[in-house]
Amino acid sequence: MQSGTAGPTASGKTPNRQPGYVALAVVSEKNGAMSKDLMTSCGNDRHANMVAFAVEALKLVKEFILSKGSSKV
Repeated sequence: MQSGTAGPTASGKTPNRQPGYVALAVVSEKNGAMSKDLMTSCGNDRHANMVAFAVEALKLVKEFILSKGSSKV
């Protein structure tokens, strides 16, 4: 799961509504869940943020598969 603000404009005033913010999660019925919130360093660059979101999501999936556990990183 991914939810975030790619930009170029904010969708609100709170930090989690600013361009570059993303919340990621991986959930498995058998192995629990893992989540991660982060802010990219891509500013208002929508394309760069979307790429960064995808890269971070893949890293989280890899970490989840390797750990097979439930935690918040």
